[in-house]
Amino acid sequence: TRLLGESHDGPKQILEDAMHAVWGRPATEDESLEALRFVGTDRNPKKLADFCHVLFNSSEFLYVN
Repeated sequence: TRLLGESHDGPKQILEDAMHAVWGRPATEDESLEALRFVGTDRNPKKLADFCHVLFNSSEFLYVN
């Protein structure tokens, strides 16, 4: 909801902002393109929520003690 409520230059920017918020670093070009393929170019909240779940389940987000 937060991502969809903010102003962005397009769908790619929304996904890049999500990756930066979760991973704490900018996305690579390959990561951005893969994310865009996964979500698509529409602003479908369900697809964006699925993408956020992917980010939170990525090994880059997980911490091992």
